Amino acid sequence: MSNRKSLFIGMMIIELMFALSISLVILAMLTTLYMATQKNHQIQAGLNRIQENARTAFQVMRADIQSAGYIGCAKLTMDFPLTTYQNFTITPQNKITGTENEIVIRHAGQQSANLLTVSRDSTLTITAKPHFSANEMAIISDCKRAEIFSIDHVSENQGKQIITTQAPLHNRYTESAMVSHFEIHHYYVKPHKKSLFVTKNFQKNSEVIEGVEALALMYDIEENGEIFTVTADQVSDWAKVMAVRVSLSLLSGTAFPFQKTWYAYVALRE
Repeated sequence: MSNRKSLFIGMMIIELMFALSISLVILAMLTTLYMATQKNHQIQAGLNRIQENARTAFQVMRADIQSAGYIGCAKLTMDFPLTTYQNFTITPQNKITGTENEIVIRHAGQQSANLLTVSRDSTLTITAKPHFSANEMAIISDCKRAEIFSIDHVSENQGKQIITTQAPLHNRYTESAMVSHFEIHHYYVKPHKKSLFVTKNFQKNSEVIEGVEALALMYDIEENGEIFTVTADQVSDWAKVMAVRVSLSLLSGTAFPFQKTWYAYVALRE
């Protein structure tokens, strides 16, 4: 009886150990499956984040690049009479400039107000939208000439905006002349913050998106009827730039970090 009891106990211990081993294997498999599921979830979340950031960044930069050199109803040329204001300038040579990692774009805003009465020295009476504020830069154009100016004061009266400029305008403009914001946008990446920033009119810094490792730029230029893709240091005349190739290295920002590069080709409008 003692031997049978010992054998029975021994068999129970073996079965218990076997069952415990199977349980440990199943637990390990479940843990692996859980970790894989979590990793896939994090990867998908990271991809979604990268995709959304890429969409936002390219939407903002594309609109700016396409508008480079826009000054209203007139076409920007070397001989077009355009009066500048201090260091706020725009020419065919500086409407878009840059390096391999930064880009500066100059243009009038796409939305414009109409001049309602003939301009008087430092006073412009314009339609209600878009809204203008003191200390902003603006540009007025009547298709024959244009002028960049700084706004000193804005008042509203019966659905009209009355702008007082900081300095008298050099020219007189007639009704229906276009008044727009004047914009100089400088895009760059702050490495220590891993974000894409834009500086507006040399003053205001704004974060476009976060999670950016690098911004890389190439430029398409036209020479003798042929198109070449070059780096910034190979551009001898920025007026010949007809398109920009933008690449953004974006970070997932998740528990399973990874990096993905997105590309965009943006042509300037004529």
